Amino acid sequence: MKQLIISFFLLLVVFPIQDVLAQYGGNEGSTITFSNQSGEPALVKLRGATQTEVYVPDNSSQTVRALGGHHYILVRYGIGPNYTYSEGDSFSVTETPTEYSDITITLHTVVYGNYGSKSLSQVDFDSR
Repeated sequence: MKQLIISFFLLLVVFPIQDVLAQYGGNEGSTITFSNQSGEPALVKLRGATQTEVYVPDNSSQTVRALGGHHYILVRYGIGPNYTYSEGDSFSVTETPTEYSDITITLHTVVYGNYGSKSLSQVDFDSR
């Protein structure tokens, strides 16, 4: 009877910890990398299924974990008080037991680029 209780306890404790490690600590799980090639530092707000913010200096990259679902980004470029703001189109992140997304978004202004964005006011950026 003692072995059954110990085995049951291990099932309750060990498997949830393995799930957490697989989701956040291992190579599994969806990520979004922000590569800043804009010529200015950027503050990126990821909104949607995952809500986070990350500072990305110019000519560098930052990677965040993301849950599956729909997302969009808000970006503040520059050094205060002369900021410019933009909002990116929504995009999807895949997160299933067998699939995950590894997305890179390059931050810079490109005419006819493959990720659409539009200008945003400081009020809209600050409120979201």
